[in-house]
Amino acid sequence: MSQITYFQRYSTEENWMTNSTLLLLSRIYEHDHRLFERILNEVLALSTAALEIGPIFQQQVKSKQSVPDGMITQEGYQVIVEAKLRGAFDVDQLERHKTSFDTHSRRKILLALAKDVDKDAGAEMILQDDGTVIYVATTYDKLISVVNQEMSDRDYDLKEIIDDYEELCISHGLTSLHQKTMLAVTAGETLSDNMAYRLYYDSATRKHNTPFKYLGLYNQKRIVAIGK
Repeated sequence: MSQITYFQRYSTEENWMTNSTLLLLSRIYEHDHRLFERILNEVLALSTAALEIGPIFQQQVKSKQSVPDGMITQEGYQVIVEAKLRGAFDVDQLERHKTSFDTHSRRKILLALAKDVDKDAGAEMILQDDGTVIYVATTYDKLISVVNQEMSDRDYDLKEIIDDYEELCISHGLTSLHQKTMLAVTAGETLSDNMAYRLYYDSATRKHNTPFKYLGLYNQKRIVAIGK
């Protein structure tokens, strides 16, 4: 593959996915730290206690004994990422990750990424039993979806990056893209038969490189029927 891409594709270790995900997030932060803040909070589902990314500028903030003219503060937080390529999360491994947090971090968040999230309440219970770690398990699909939703139409550079990241995930089977993808095919003289018999037939030699769940029949400039 001669085309230059943002994310390498040839390592067999899980480290490549973690590296690529962190590179994506770092590029977003460099582009717009407020956009990064919105994306991170949406992915981490911290609507009730959102992270404040970057310094906060305030004035005339009352304390017990004084009212300073100005105050610049920055919240201390740390996010540890565990990226999984296949299989369920190892609860023991997640538990050991707790020792990696900086003791000075006020907010400690363990973000577990996988193709499918295992709804194992045991992992969440173990990691939150002492109230020091917020455990968030999410999917690559969710991360991609959140970035696309939060981006502006004018974020051309970021669009190129997230598209390449999504292509990387697709090529390694880390997304469920086929669950929301429709293949549209033209249907002319056979349309009446397609509808009557609820059947579409195609040449065995025709290749469809992108996986899909839905089939759309295209006729006279519109989709006239959709099937699974």
